[in-house]
Amino acid sequence: MIKKLLFPKIVTVNGQSGSGKNTLIKMLMEILEEYELSYAIISTGDCIRDYIESNMAYSEDIRLINDLGKLTPDFIAEAFVLRRILNLAKKVDVIILNGGPRRVKDADRLFIWKKSGFFGGAIKTIEVISPYDLCFNRLIERTKEDCRLDLSIDGQPGVPDPKKIKRKMAWWTRAESKIRQKLIQHDLYLTPVYNNGKLEQLKDNLYKLFA
Repeated sequence: MIKKLLFPKIVTVNGQSGSGKNTLIKMLMEILEEYELSYAIISTGDCIRDYIESNMAYSEDIRLINDLGKLTPDFIAEAFVLRRILNLAKKVDVIILNGGPRRVKDADRLFIWKKSGFFGGAIKTIEVISPYDLCFNRLIERTKEDCRLDLSIDGQPGVPDPKKIKRKMAWWTRAESKIRQKLIQHDLYLTPVYNNGKLEQLKDNLYKLFA
């Protein structure tokens, strides 16, 4: 049985695009339910969308930024996520951040959160590692299913552009080792979980973390 005090208060999940992060989060949810641990899932995108719909101060400005296809400034996105975490920290056993550190400065930010002690528990990151070809093929299929414009051939929604997909993946390939090193340095790195596309093996690997 997992001891609540030993389980990380905040779990973030990162990895290559198409590596299976959302699949792992669903499995993590099942494990938490099995051990009767309450949890909440927070994603930056959801926090921003909820704030826009709230019609609170500056919500229209943020809506305009989104409508223009631009990224919400880091300090604003962080404020939304931090606000949601602080609201939930005393209500649930575990908070899952969907979309873990994607840059070195994200890892530094997590370290500041950890040192603050506001959350009453550890912060740890699980890295999902999958073969390059598996991730590439998943992004091809996801682009077809979701008609993603950012990974489609210009003017043809849902028609994957292999060059765009490779560029997207190249960014993580260049950054992953630096991010991993920074997380380890800050004692924020829990473990890598290997995903070869076989769901049973993925779940077994996840179970081993908390056995």
